[in-house]
Amino acid sequence: MSLKFDFHNYHLPEHQREAGNETHQSLPNTSLIFQFDSLVYKSNFPETILRTVSNLLKLKSNKIISSIASTASVLEAIHIFAARDIGALIVMHDGLIAGLVSERDYVTKVERVGRMARDTLISEIMTSPVICVGPDHTDKQCLALMKKNNLNYLPVMDNNKLIGLISIGDLISTIFSKQEFMIQQLDHYFSSWKVGR
Repeated sequence: MSLKFDFHNYHLPEHQREAGNETHQSLPNTSLIFQFDSLVYKSNFPETILRTVSNLLKLKSNKIISSIASTASVLEAIHIFAARDIGALIVMHDGLIAGLVSERDYVTKVERVGRMARDTLISEIMTSPVICVGPDHTDKQCLALMKKNNLNYLPVMDNNKLIGLISIGDLISTIFSKQEFMIQQLDHYFSSWKVGR
């Protein structure tokens, strides 16, 4: 008696492998197969929990991209964080992305060192340059980038246009969704197997 899991795999497009990303090995596509003895059960992941950034952005309840000028004060950023219930802002300068500022930047670079938020400019504490991802990046790639560079947020660019911002919380949520889906499919699989027996 044996239980086998199998995925239909694919390789990332050539342009992503050339980006120097160390997570370019084969990743699971959308089909998952359970095989238990002679019974085979195939299931497709619903689009809502696929592992691309594009689908992750579709799931976000807040799709507004909030930004702030590099010349603004940290106090202004704090007010925006509170008013919009967000944790990070894209920093703009002359119409271009200059950096990213988060609540963590405020806590570690202003509050803990005794600086005054109203007297500190965003440009003094923002993270720059910014590491961005594209809509075709996977959650695994994004997590690897965050871990390697100690980041909690990644702007999403498509053809040099800013289309979103994802957080580590967004990625963890998709991981839990996929795990929950796999558990449900296993439960359905074994229920089918018991009926067949």
